[in-house]
Amino acid sequence: MTSTDWLIRGPGRTEARLRLFLFPFAGGGASIYRGWAEAAPGDVEVIRVQPPGRENRAAEPALDSVEALAKGFIGAALPAMDRPFALFGHSLGSMVAFRAAALLRERPQGARLCRVFVSGARPPHLPDPEPIHGLPDPVFREALRARGGTPDAILDDAGMFSFFAPTLRRDLRAAETWFDPDAPAPGVPLVVLNGRGDRVVKAEPAAAWARYAPTEPGLHEFDGGHFFVQARGAEVREAVFAELARGPGPRDYSACRSATGIPSASPGGG
Repeated sequence: MTSTDWLIRGPGRTEARLRLFLFPFAGGGASIYRGWAEAAPGDVEVIRVQPPGRENRAAEPALDSVEALAKGFIGAALPAMDRPFALFGHSLGSMVAFRAAALLRERPQGARLCRVFVSGARPPHLPDPEPIHGLPDPVFREALRARGGTPDAILDDAGMFSFFAPTLRRDLRAAETWFDPDAPAPGVPLVVLNGRGDRVVKAEPAAAWARYAPTEPGLHEFDGGHFFVQARGAEVREAVFAELARGPGPRDYSACRSATGIPSASPGGG
């Protein structure tokens, strides 16, 4: 396995025909997508995104805006965009993936982006109805508990909670303040993933992503709440890999934008 600050790549697939970048949810790190690389088709390389403030980057302060997260990712990932690729994120990760896709569209040579998967997230023209990042610690802790996703071992241990809370707050600030009624679209097909029991993102916000897609977005619904991406991980992976294989021919990735001038990837790195 190799890694840069932002990217964690598994061995043996640096010449895959398509790359899939995975963005974690607020407070989560690249490890939440452990197992995706092993489950991927042989012509897909899975690259896990590791923002600052978590796991092996815990000593760094987390970024507190979607814009900063998207630009940081692009700066690190451009060398790995020398072939077709797709972006998948959950919750905050969806927002970062979507914004990164729009920023890549603005580049003169574009990028060979095939699809953007937005999972468990509201689109940018809808403000967050229940922000929690600024709540006092006791209320913040219980709000996290109600949402799920944060282990009780962290919530119930004062020392652990004080260690993780700053990153959680900065991540949630990024997600909850992401609001842009005029946000540009990425110009590629979107696939929306939704939890039927999600109390953070309801079905209506999931359907509202359609305004940013050139064609009707794909929609996949799963049993579970906001963190269905973990509870139904195998089903989510299956849906994502099936979407990536769609096209006029098997795995031809013809939906990707053309790219010229994107630098070649370094073997084994990113």
